[in-house]
Amino acid sequence: MIWWCKNRGVAIVLACSVGMAVLVVLTGRSIRDIPVIFGGVALRAPLVFFGSLVVIVAHGWSVARNPVELELRSRRPVRWADVGLMVAAALPLLATIVCPGLTEVGLVTSRNVVIGMGLTLLCARFMSRGLASMPAVSMFLVGVLTGRGYGHEAWWNWVVSSGASPVGAAWFLGSVIAGSAATLTGRARKPRVSS
Repeated sequence: MIWWCKNRGVAIVLACSVGMAVLVVLTGRSIRDIPVIFGGVALRAPLVFFGSLVVIVAHGWSVARNPVELELRSRRPVRWADVGLMVAAALPLLATIVCPGLTEVGLVTSRNVVIGMGLTLLCARFMSRGLASMPAVSMFLVGVLTGRGYGHEAWWNWVVSSGASPVGAAWFLGSVIAGSAATLTGRARKPRVSS
Protein backbone atom coordinates (compact mmCIF):
# COMPACT_ATOMS: atom_id res chain seq x y z
CA MET A 1 0.00 0.00 0.00
CA ILE A 2 2.96 2.32 0.49
CA TRP A 3 3.71 1.97 -3.22
CA TRP A 4 0.08 2.84 -4.05
CA CYS A 5 0.15 5.92 -1.77
CA LYS A 6 3.34 7.19 -3.39
CA ASN A 7 2.12 6.44 -6.88
CA ARG A 8 -1.23 8.16 -6.42
CA GLY A 9 0.19 11.15 -4.59
CA VAL A 10 -2.25 10.47 -1.77
CA ALA A 11 -0.49 12.92 0.55
CA ILE A 12 -1.04 15.75 -1.95
CA VAL A 13 -4.72 14.93 -2.49
CA LEU A 14 -5.37 14.72 1.24
CA ALA A 15 -3.34 17.88 1.88
CA CYS A 16 -5.54 19.72 -0.64
CA SER A 17 -8.64 18.42 1.12
CA VAL A 18 -7.41 19.39 4.58
CA GLY A 19 -6.28 22.79 3.29
CA MET A 20 -9.69 23.42 1.78
CA ALA A 21 -11.36 22.34 5.04
CA VAL A 22 -9.27 24.90 6.92
CA LEU A 23 -10.28 27.56 4.39
CA VAL A 24 -13.94 26.60 4.81
CA VAL A 25 -13.61 27.15 8.56
CA LEU A 26 -11.78 30.47 8.09
CA THR A 27 -13.77 31.95 5.19
CA GLY A 28 -16.98 29.91 5.02
CA ARG A 29 -19.08 32.79 6.30
CA SER A 30 -17.76 35.33 3.76
CA ILE A 31 -20.45 35.30 1.08
CA ARG A 32 -19.88 36.91 -2.31
CA ASP A 33 -21.92 37.22 -5.49
CA ILE A 34 -20.50 35.20 -8.38
CA PRO A 35 -21.78 36.72 -11.64
CA VAL A 36 -23.40 34.41 -14.14
CA ILE A 37 -22.95 34.60 -17.89
CA PHE A 38 -25.62 32.30 -19.29
CA GLY A 39 -28.71 33.62 -17.50
CA GLY A 40 -30.09 32.42 -14.21
CA VAL A 41 -29.81 33.98 -10.78
CA ALA A 42 -26.43 35.22 -9.56
CA LEU A 43 -24.80 32.66 -7.32
CA ARG A 44 -24.25 33.77 -3.73
CA ALA A 45 -21.46 31.57 -2.49
CA PRO A 46 -18.70 31.58 0.12
CA LEU A 47 -15.20 32.59 -0.91
CA VAL A 48 -14.11 28.96 -0.64
CA PHE A 49 -16.77 27.70 -3.07
CA PHE A 50 -14.13 26.87 -5.68
CA GLY A 51 -12.20 24.81 -3.12
CA SER A 52 -14.01 21.71 -4.34
CA LEU A 53 -12.47 22.28 -7.73
CA VAL A 54 -8.96 22.22 -6.25
CA VAL A 55 -9.54 18.78 -4.71
CA ILE A 56 -11.13 17.45 -7.92
CA VAL A 57 -8.14 18.60 -10.00
CA ALA A 58 -5.71 17.07 -7.47
CA HIS A 59 -7.64 13.79 -7.69
CA GLY A 60 -7.54 13.93 -11.49
CA TRP A 61 -3.77 14.35 -11.31
CA SER A 62 -3.67 11.38 -8.94
CA VAL A 63 -5.70 9.18 -11.30
CA ALA A 64 -3.49 10.18 -14.23
CA ARG A 65 -0.45 8.79 -12.41
CA ASN A 66 -1.89 5.25 -12.55
CA PRO A 67 0.55 2.79 -14.14
CA VAL A 68 -1.97 0.41 -15.69
CA GLU A 69 0.59 -2.18 -16.75
CA LEU A 70 1.84 -2.58 -13.16
CA GLU A 71 -1.63 -2.77 -11.64
CA LEU A 72 -2.65 -5.50 -14.06
CA ARG A 73 -0.08 -7.70 -12.31
CA SER A 74 -0.76 -6.43 -8.78
CA ARG A 75 -2.40 -8.74 -6.25
CA ARG A 76 -3.13 -5.89 -3.88
CA PRO A 77 -6.63 -4.38 -3.83
CA VAL A 78 -5.62 -1.04 -5.32
CA ARG A 79 -9.06 -0.53 -6.85
CA TRP A 80 -10.63 -0.54 -3.39
CA ALA A 81 -7.98 1.93 -2.31
CA ASP A 82 -8.92 4.23 -5.20
CA VAL A 83 -12.54 4.24 -4.02
CA GLY A 84 -11.39 4.72 -0.43
CA LEU A 85 -9.39 7.79 -1.46
CA MET A 86 -12.61 9.37 -2.71
CA VAL A 87 -14.16 8.89 0.73
CA ALA A 88 -11.04 9.96 2.64
CA ALA A 89 -10.72 13.20 0.67
CA ALA A 90 -14.30 14.20 1.48
CA LEU A 91 -14.06 13.56 5.24
CA PRO A 92 -12.08 16.69 6.23
CA LEU A 93 -14.53 18.87 4.31
CA LEU A 94 -17.50 17.06 5.79
CA ALA A 95 -16.07 17.56 9.27
CA THR A 96 -16.53 21.32 8.87
CA ILE A 97 -20.28 20.93 9.39
CA VAL A 98 -19.69 20.74 13.15
CA CYS A 99 -18.63 24.41 13.15
CA PRO A 100 -21.53 26.77 13.93
CA GLY A 101 -22.94 28.33 10.78
CA LEU A 102 -20.99 26.15 8.36
CA THR A 103 -23.38 23.24 7.94
CA GLU A 104 -24.55 24.25 4.46
CA VAL A 105 -21.09 25.22 3.21
CA GLY A 106 -19.52 22.00 4.54
CA LEU A 107 -22.24 19.82 3.01
CA VAL A 108 -22.10 21.47 -0.41
CA THR A 109 -18.30 21.53 -0.55
CA SER A 110 -17.86 17.89 0.49
CA ARG A 111 -20.71 16.76 -1.77
CA ASN A 112 -19.19 18.55 -4.77
CA VAL A 113 -15.81 16.94 -4.06
CA VAL A 114 -17.33 13.45 -3.96
CA ILE A 115 -19.37 14.02 -7.12
CA GLY A 116 -16.32 15.32 -8.99
CA MET A 117 -14.15 12.45 -7.80
CA GLY A 118 -16.82 9.88 -8.64
CA LEU A 119 -17.17 11.30 -12.14
CA THR A 120 -13.39 11.23 -12.51
CA LEU A 121 -13.27 7.54 -11.55
CA LEU A 122 -16.10 6.80 -13.98
CA CYS A 123 -14.46 8.70 -16.84
CA ALA A 124 -11.10 7.06 -16.17
CA ARG A 125 -12.68 3.78 -17.25
CA PHE A 126 -13.75 5.07 -20.65
CA MET A 127 -11.24 7.72 -21.63
CA SER A 128 -7.61 8.66 -21.20
CA ARG A 129 -6.69 8.81 -17.51
CA GLY A 130 -4.89 12.09 -18.11
CA LEU A 131 -8.18 13.70 -19.15
CA ALA A 132 -10.48 11.86 -16.74
CA SER A 133 -11.16 14.86 -14.50
CA MET A 134 -12.02 17.19 -17.41
CA PRO A 135 -15.76 16.33 -17.55
CA ALA A 136 -16.17 17.03 -13.82
CA VAL A 137 -14.15 20.26 -14.03
CA SER A 138 -16.11 21.37 -17.12
CA MET A 139 -19.45 20.62 -15.46
CA PHE A 140 -18.32 22.55 -12.38
CA LEU A 141 -17.39 25.64 -14.37
CA VAL A 142 -20.49 25.53 -16.58
CA GLY A 143 -22.65 25.08 -13.47
CA VAL A 144 -21.15 28.18 -11.89
CA LEU A 145 -21.49 30.22 -15.08
CA THR A 146 -25.17 29.34 -15.45
CA GLY A 147 -26.01 30.02 -11.79
CA ARG A 148 -29.26 29.04 -10.16
CA GLY A 149 -32.50 28.74 -12.11
CA TYR A 150 -35.49 30.99 -11.54
CA GLY A 151 -37.55 29.12 -8.94
CA HIS A 152 -36.13 25.67 -9.69
CA GLU A 153 -32.86 23.77 -9.91
CA ALA A 154 -31.70 22.32 -13.20
CA TRP A 155 -31.42 18.51 -13.04
CA TRP A 156 -27.85 18.62 -14.30
CA ASN A 157 -26.50 21.51 -12.21
CA TRP A 158 -25.29 19.73 -9.07
CA VAL A 159 -22.63 22.38 -8.50
CA VAL A 160 -24.96 25.12 -7.28
CA SER A 161 -27.67 23.00 -5.69
CA SER A 162 -28.26 23.42 -1.97
CA GLY A 163 -27.11 20.93 0.64
CA ALA A 164 -30.62 19.45 1.02
CA SER A 165 -31.39 19.46 -2.70
CA PRO A 166 -32.66 16.28 -4.36
CA VAL A 167 -30.59 17.23 -7.43
CA GLY A 168 -27.38 17.23 -5.38
CA ALA A 169 -28.36 14.03 -3.56
CA ALA A 170 -29.13 12.22 -6.83
CA TRP A 171 -25.82 13.27 -8.39
CA PHE A 172 -24.00 12.31 -5.19
CA LEU A 173 -25.46 8.80 -5.12
CA GLY A 174 -25.16 8.32 -8.86
CA SER A 175 -21.53 9.41 -9.09
CA VAL A 176 -20.46 7.36 -6.05
CA ILE A 177 -22.17 4.22 -7.35
CA ALA A 178 -21.10 4.67 -10.98
CA GLY A 179 -17.52 5.69 -10.16
CA SER A 180 -17.08 2.87 -7.65
CA ALA A 181 -18.62 0.29 -9.97
CA ALA A 182 -16.47 1.39 -12.92
CA THR A 183 -13.35 1.26 -10.78
CA LEU A 184 -14.06 -2.04 -9.04
CA THR A 185 -15.52 -4.05 -11.91
CA GLY A 186 -13.73 -2.68 -14.93
CA ARG A 187 -10.73 -4.44 -16.35
CA ALA A 188 -7.81 -2.14 -16.80
CA ARG A 189 -6.93 -1.64 -20.42
CA LYS A 190 -3.50 -2.79 -21.44
CA PRO A 191 -1.49 -0.02 -23.02
CA ARG A 192 -0.88 -0.35 -26.73
CA VAL A 193 2.62 -1.34 -27.67
CA SER A 194 3.83 0.33 -30.81
CA SER A 195 5.39 -2.04 -33.29
